[in-house]
Amino acid sequence: MDNNVRAKEDQRESFLFQSDINQLMSLIINAFYKNKDVCFREIISNASDANEKYRYQVLHTGSSMDPASLNIRVIPDYATKTLTIADNGVGMSKEDLIHCLGTIAKSGTKEFVQTLLQSKKEGDASSTIDQIGQFGVGFYSAYLIADKVSVVTKKDGHPAYLWESDASGSFTITPVDGEDVERGTRVCLHLKSDQHSFLEKKTLTDLIKKHSEFIPFPIMLMVEKEIEVEEENENDEAVPAEQEGVTEEKEDKDKEKKAKKKTTVRELEHINKQKPIWTLPPSEVTHEQYADFYKTISNDWNEHLAVKHFNVEGSIDMKALLYLPKQIQFDMHEGMTNPKNIGLYVKKVFITDDSKELIPPYLCFIRGVVDCEDLPLNISREFLQNNKVVRMVQKNIVKKAIEMMTELAENKPEEYMSFYAEFARFLKHGVHDDAANRQKLESLLRYKTTRTDTWRSLSEYVQDMLPEQKGIFYMSGESEDLMRVSPVVEYLKEKKCEVIFMTEPIDEYVMQNITEYQGKRFICVTKNVDLFEESEEEKKKKTEEKDSYKPFCEAIKKSLEKTDTLTKVDIDERVSKSEPFMVTTDAFGITANVERLLKAQSRGKAENGFLQMSRKNLLINPGHKLVQELFKQFQQDPTKMNMDLVSLMYQSALLTSGYALPNPRDFTQTIYRIVGAGMNVEEDDDNGDAPLEIDLTQNKNHTESSPINEVD
Repeated sequence: MDNNVRAKEDQRESFLFQSDINQLMSLIINAFYKNKDVCFREIISNASDANEKYRYQVLHTGSSMDPASLNIRVIPDYATKTLTIADNGVGMSKEDLIHCLGTIAKSGTKEFVQTLLQSKKEGDASSTIDQIGQFGVGFYSAYLIADKVSVVTKKDGHPAYLWESDASGSFTITPVDGEDVERGTRVCLHLKSDQHSFLEKKTLTDLIKKHSEFIPFPIMLMVEKEIEVEEENENDEAVPAEQEGVTEEKEDKDKEKKAKKKTTVRELEHINKQKPIWTLPPSEVTHEQYADFYKTISNDWNEHLAVKHFNVEGSIDMKALLYLPKQIQFDMHEGMTNPKNIGLYVKKVFITDDSKELIPPYLCFIRGVVDCEDLPLNISREFLQNNKVVRMVQKNIVKKAIEMMTELAENKPEEYMSFYAEFARFLKHGVHDDAANRQKLESLLRYKTTRTDTWRSLSEYVQDMLPEQKGIFYMSGESEDLMRVSPVVEYLKEKKCEVIFMTEPIDEYVMQNITEYQGKRFICVTKNVDLFEESEEEKKKKTEEKDSYKPFCEAIKKSLEKTDTLTKVDIDERVSKSEPFMVTTDAFGITANVERLLKAQSRGKAENGFLQMSRKNLLINPGHKLVQELFKQFQQDPTKMNMDLVSLMYQSALLTSGYALPNPRDFTQTIYRIVGAGMNVEEDDDNGDAPLEIDLTQNKNHTESSPINEVD
């Protein structure tokens, strides 16, 4: 308060905040819940809490009542357009009705649990109970679908009462004849005119299975069924004793001919028969139970491939059940952006299947359930709060999911490879995105190599590496068949080196994120880098040989610069014996495969300028006969070297190395000139008047047009 202001304390008055109860109730009902279906979950959860409280009382008072008789009944009434949810739990007295239902956000369950916790501190170690409610506003969600709610309740030792309210700011409590009311609570929802779908059997069954399938008490739904009954024949008369033997056969035939009529009966049907097997010890769950549960939560007609059943205790308390499917389901790729594969439960009550906060997108194929009592839910229990507990839950799920896949790979390699064939791209996304688990995920990768047609792991590759190899050799391309006939692969096969083949676009992005595995760095064999360790003597010998070819290489580079972006031209032993030229890229440049992918993504538009990024290196095989002949021409007279042949050999090397031709027309015209010269055929010039003079020492048809404009 300002020091200049002096309050008259003796004249202070107190006032209560005024509120419009109608608006307050509307705010509570409509702001807390985004989905009207959850009101059904909230009321059933309250009924479960009431039954659990009574079960606790019975067990601690020595009553003769059988706790197994507790149940929850859902009774739709088409005639009155009401939906009733009834339990035979603890019930409420008049004071409880005023205290709990008459006080907004007052949770009787929360107080009950707090009392138990206090008794536990005082030495009653047996005070444990499984309660769901905690906020005290779940009951009011009933007004999402009802314009009036009636509650009839009876507590042992208390009379029965009727509580009614239309959420207009007041409620009434009326005594009822307790002799006709059983212990427990009946919540009757007078449905709004647009909410009559909550009376349909399918709607109610689906809601029970979605939200309350694993409630620990039987949920019984009142359904109507048609049955056949025999019509009674009013004309039947008693048969004299002397005629009984004669008429027995006739009576049997008459019974068969008696007309049957259909009639409608109402009976209770048990809905939540599926048991929450994740709450049981893994040793008590059979394979058949795991399989049935997987099909229930996944809608997959195939059986699961692997299962991980685990508990976590300590900083958080969670139970979980995770499954590996056998095949990709139709909605799997959508699941990477909007995953709904992990069902979140709190004390066996379904909360949400929106698992963005629980599992990363690359594991969207994992199915399962997580039950965690420590999750900090908001009042409506529909949204997770992003905090430390959520992150710990995610960390444990990811850890166990990777463990499950690793165990499958180690113990059942054939089954793992069938899984890998379906889900490899997801694991590679994980290597790219999940730095924390990258090393574990790398061990799950499998590739085809030059050594075998079967799949190999990176660890198997490292074990078989040659001592002189500088790293793990890999090559990326459009297909395995094309890479197997690549010149650089041919050279490495001669050296008895193994090369990994990578055929998926995601592989290129993965290689940008991983630099080594088990201390061995990855080396792309289509880049101009050293592949093997060399002695000083070997390096000196190579340098001397390159120096002798240096003018020759510079002349070739100069002649080709008009048509392509060449960074370097040099002799190199890695060019296979069958090839005169080979094209690679710089150590930090983009490969031919990346260039192809970029072109596909940009649709070849010149303004993207991606081709300029590819700086190529031309490697020359000095042992090839064509190169030796060109070198002789150059030594005799550099101006006499056949540049058309150089251009043709270079563009052929581009093709075999996986690159697109910068100018296909230039390539074809060079072929035509060489063929024509070999056949002594004279070609007409553009005017058709004079023969074209062919000079194989000149490269006349090279154009300086942009390579991008010539490529589709």
